[in-house]
Amino acid sequence: MADVREFQIWHMQAQEELDDLKAEKREIKDNLKLVEGCKKELQQFTMLDLVSIEEKVSNTVQVPEYPYGDERAETVMDVVENDLDAVGDMEVSVEVKANAEEYIGDKNLSEAEFTDVEENMDKSVNYESFMSMSPEDMAGILGFDRIVGIDEVHSKVSSFFRDVKSYVDGNEIMDVAKLVYKGMRANFIKQRAEEIVEAINSMGLSYPCLTDKEKAELFRFLPDDNNYNLELHMTVLKACGLKLEFDEVYEDYQRIYDKTMEMQDEKMNERGESVRGRVR
Repeated sequence: MADVREFQIWHMQAQEELDDLKAEKREIKDNLKLVEGCKKELQQFTMLDLVSIEEKVSNTVQVPEYPYGDERAETVMDVVENDLDAVGDMEVSVEVKANAEEYIGDKNLSEAEFTDVEENMDKSVNYESFMSMSPEDMAGILGFDRIVGIDEVHSKVSSFFRDVKSYVDGNEIMDVAKLVYKGMRANFIKQRAEEIVEAINSMGLSYPCLTDKEKAELFRFLPDDNNYNLELHMTVLKACGLKLEFDEVYEDYQRIYDKTMEMQDEKMNERGESVRGRVR
């Protein structure tokens, strides 16, 4: 039994180290994305500047004419519609078109949501008062009510700084973006924990009386963000006034996580069966 306990402790510590490495990897990827975005913005700005001063660019290289240069470029929906017309009235083709329309609709919805968040940004706060705030308050001022990627946080912080500060330093923006990202996650975890505790109370049950499935449905763990899952789990246990041993906390978390993955697999299988049924 002692060996099992030691293994559980070691496994938990190893998982935490793995989560840290994954977080570091994601941060590096996000930084690379930011660099690419900055390069594109610089290129766009340079082109706009060249157009504004109306400089004439001469080219002495003879470029052969491309015979298909005048053809109209097809959009994604054009290709989908043309393919659907060629295939006929197959149900699977109708589903492909519906998925394409749904994708474009979701994309437009995401852009609209981002615009709404931009409008919700409190621009009445000056630079000095903003920098004296906690990360959680910074995230609230910038209008973050859900978890987004570090690149979107960086873009929001950069936009805010351009509005309140005459000189914008790239390193300062990155440092503040990291703080805001941390505060945004803390705010969302706090909000989710309060919702979970309220739901448990409305059920008239105590936390230990819940089944693994009920807990999984309440927590809705993210499969690719163990840090978020662990923080949310610990916050809910603390809000419920539970004082458990390390092994008990770990075992409870692991059961909820396993049940969450099991439920997601079942949902994917059901969708697969539904799609195959429509094809038939």
